[in-house]
Amino acid sequence: MDPTTFFPLPTNLPVPQDDGACRHLPGARLPDLALPSTSGEPINLSERADVSVVYVYPLTGRPGIDLPPGWDEIPGARGCTPESCAFRDHHAEIRSCGAEVFGLSWQSSDYQREAQTRLHLTFELLSDEEFRFADALSLPTFTAGGMRLLKRVTLICRQGTIEHVFYPIFPPDGHAAEVVAYLQGKRSWPMPKVIALVLAIAAGISVATQQMLNANLRRALDSAAWSGFVSYFIGTVCSLADVAGAAFVSRTTRAGGVLPTYL
Repeated sequence: MDPTTFFPLPTNLPVPQDDGACRHLPGARLPDLALPSTSGEPINLSERADVSVVYVYPLTGRPGIDLPPGWDEIPGARGCTPESCAFRDHHAEIRSCGAEVFGLSWQSSDYQREAQTRLHLTFELLSDEEFRFADALSLPTFTAGGMRLLKRVTLICRQGTIEHVFYPIFPPDGHAAEVVAYLQGKRSWPMPKVIALVLAIAAGISVATQQMLNANLRRALDSAAWSGFVSYFIGTVCSLADVAGAAFVSRTTRAGGVLPTYL
C-alpha cells in the first residue's frame, strides 16, 4: 500500500450528528462566483447547465505534515483523502449519470494541486480561500488548530440550483457510492419534460375535441352515446396524466427536497 496516497480511517471515529446547519440549502441558488481550480481556469458553478456534484471538505492531509491537534476527536473531520479517492474511483459512474464532480475546500489551488496529482484525482478541486462561496450559502464551519474549516457536506446542483444535500456524511469513504445511488435513482424516474408532454397532448386533444363537438362534428354525430364515449375517453386520459404528474412531484420531493429543473 502506497503511504503517500492511502490514509486509512481509524476505528471508533465519532459520528457527526445532524445539527440542522444545512436545512436551508435545498432549493437555494449557487452564488455567482468564479472559483480558482486546479486546472488554472476559474469555474463558476452557478453557470453550469449540467448536474454538479460538489463535495465540500475540511482539508486533505499531506505526508510529513501533522493534522491539527485533536483531529480524530472532531466528529466528521477525518476522512478527506479517502473521500476524494472514493469520488475518483466512482467518477466514471457519476459521469455516466450526466453529472460532474468538484471538490471544494478553503485550501489554496497550489496545495490542492499537489493532492490532485498525488492521489490521481480525475476531477477539479476548487479553492474557497476567502470563504466567499461558503459564506454566501451559509455553509457550516468549525475551528481546529486555529484555522476556520468547512464542515463536510455534498451539494447536488442542477442549473445553478441546489437540488439535494448530503449532511452529515459518515463514513466519508463510502459517501461517493451514496451519491451514485442517488443519481441513478433520479434517472430511473421519467423526467418532467415527459410528463409535461403527456399533459400538453392530453389538454390539446381535449380542447380540440370539444371544439369539434361544439361545431360541425356535434351535428354530424347522430348518436349521443358516441359523443358521450369520446368525452369519457378524453376525461380519462386527462385524469391519468394528472395522476402521473402528481406522483412524480410527490416522489421527487421526498427524494431530493426540490424538483429538478429539467424544463
